[in-house]
Amino acid sequence: MKQFIVLIFVISAINIVKSECEDDCLCPDLLSLTQQADNFLYTKLAGCVSNMTCPADGLSAIVSSFSESEISFNDSTEDFFGIFNSQIGEATPAIDIYSFFGLICEDDKWYATKYPKRITYFNAAGQVNTGAMEQLNGKKSLVKGITW
Repeated sequence: MKQFIVLIFVISAINIVKSECEDDCLCPDLLSLTQQADNFLYTKLAGCVSNMTCPADGLSAIVSSFSESEISFNDSTEDFFGIFNSQIGEATPAIDIYSFFGLICEDDKWYATKYPKRITYFNAAGQVNTGAMEQLNGKKSLVKGITW
């Protein structure tokens, strides 16, 4: 009986260690969401963590759609919107897209969860540029593309 209990304990410990060392990510590689394959630093880390650093003075954006987001603007006339790394005319430092926009992998898809500088969308009057929308942080928006 003692041996059986020890065996159960060892199997449980192996399973815990194995689950903590998982390196699989069910989301597509972040590179598949960009059309630019140069002019940035990219490092794939453990699990779904990456570092995709865009150069300074580059305008970086996440492209999403209101129909696949937890955020909305009542006056929007288009489904798509952009989440940007700077205000218009503002100098931009180099940023890590992954952490700056709070990218997470959920249900095999990438979502942005941070809105630190501005969101751009369209309404009946034309293009609208918001200020920082940090009150929206934590709400998910499907990443349809990444550009800089």
